[in-house]
Amino acid sequence: HSCRYTNAKDLGFVGKEVLVVGWGNSGCEIACDLVEHGAKPTVLIRSSQCVVPRSFMLWVEKFSKTHISPLASVPFGWVAVL
Repeated sequence: HSCRYTNAKDLGFVGKEVLVVGWGNSGCEIACDLVEHGAKPTVLIRSSQCVVPRSFMLWVEKFSKTHISPLASVPFGWVAVL
């Protein structure tokens, strides 16, 4: 279970094939950690998923603070964004 996971190196997964069941927050973080430590994860999920890179989400957060937040003070300013 994910609550017992520490990291791939400590658990001896380096260079091994590992099955990750589920693609929730924990499953995704564990799969990324496995890759970063040289393991070869395979992810088993129930249905198709949309995966968005962290770098894109950081860009969205920065964009929303600089472009969308200022519009909040303007009545119906959000319409300009759409």
